[in-house]
Amino acid sequence: AVAVRDTTPPVITLTTPPPAFTEATSPAGAIVTFAVTATDLVTPSPAIWYSQNPGTWFPVGTTTVTATATDAAGNVGSLTFTVTVRDTTPPVISPMPNLTVEATGPLGAYVNFAATASDAVTLSPAITYSQSPGTLFPFGTTTVIVTATDRAGNASSLSFTVTVQDTTPPVIRIKGVRDGAVYGVNGAPAPSYAASDSGSGLASASAVLSAPTTASGAGVYVYSVTATDKVGNTSTATATYFVLYRFPGFMKPLVEAGSYALGHMIPVKFRLLDANGNLITNAVATLTVDGAAAVSAGGNVGNTFTWDGTQYIFSLSTTGLSAGDHILQATLDDGTVHQVLINLSAAGTVVENGTLLDTSSTVQDGQWITLTGSGFKAGATVTVAIGGTTVNTVTADARGRITDRIQIPMGDPSGQLIITASGLAADGNLRVDSTVITIVPP
Repeated sequence: AVAVRDTTPPVITLTTPPPAFTEATSPAGAIVTFAVTATDLVTPSPAIWYSQNPGTWFPVGTTTVTATATDAAGNVGSLTFTVTVRDTTPPVISPMPNLTVEATGPLGAYVNFAATASDAVTLSPAITYSQSPGTLFPFGTTTVIVTATDRAGNASSLSFTVTVQDTTPPVIRIKGVRDGAVYGVNGAPAPSYAASDSGSGLASASAVLSAPTTASGAGVYVYSVTATDKVGNTSTATATYFVLYRFPGFMKPLVEAGSYALGHMIPVKFRLLDANGNLITNAVATLTVDGAAAVSAGGNVGNTFTWDGTQYIFSLSTTGLSAGDHILQATLDDGTVHQVLINLSAAGTVVENGTLLDTSSTVQDGQWITLTGSGFKAGATVTVAIGGTTVNTVTADARGRITDRIQIPMGDPSGQLIITASGLAADGNLRVDSTVITIVPP
């Protein structure tokens, strides 16, 4: 008998070879396809097996693939080839905007930023900077280069700029005085300032105090400070404050809504005090009636008050004024205006001899008081009387003023008494000035 055997293995042909190399598309590598065919003299379709199937993920690098074909007789044929997957694509860096930051000191600014990069294979590419974030950047523009590198050594880079500038002017703090504050004469604090700059640093600072020209120092003050930094930014700060007299009010006989005799002189009097309660003697004040310059009955220059040594006084002439209400306004050289409403009529009170003042309107018998008065003729002998009884005579000074220290007689009954001062007035007529005191039991 003749025995026929099949001992010839199948022939394998790489009909669709893999690419020479395949670019990786993920950390797992890349999917690679290929195909082989097998022919056999006896078995029409030998079975084919791969050590790694086509269409599967191949890692980065070179993988050896063995294809095996087996016919029905068990003969085996094989073919070996390689699949190469490589990573040649650099990471992609997200665009970085150019940065402009404000200086935080004379050397520049600490600037923070962060770049991000993506890569098909390396999940977190390494990122480096030509100047690291969070470091000190100098004034001006610095170019920063960002580099991203994957595990295969592929690198990409981009650049952006960091510009450090100083557009912030210095900060000024005025000390001592406050804007809009009101102080008494001789009571205003001395102004000063502190200037600083958080950027390039302070280059210069200076202050100017604009003060009023009044003899007393009263009026409006403007304290201005200018500061400039090293790049030329300039700031100014101003404090406007007021130094004013203390005005206790108009003195008697002038009272609000008082009725006075038309055609007779009215003595308009007041005193001014500084912050410590001391008399101000060098103020300038003018008087108007219903907005027009007041007319003096004598003893004044124009409509300006006269300081008589104890008070400011204006001898207001009511001649030529109409009966009815009038507003008197005293304008002081500190810029303030004080007013009082009066009424003039034929039946009004005559107060033209009302300059006499006493140091205490409520006294006990035996107590000493000081009287002051004005409006007398220079050198005139003035008789001082209490309740009609003469107690002393004094001589008016060169300005027609008197000062007398008298004692209230012992045993005077309680109640009100009139003190009078009689003598020749500046106009040659008899002048009788008076004031009222109240005697109280000891």
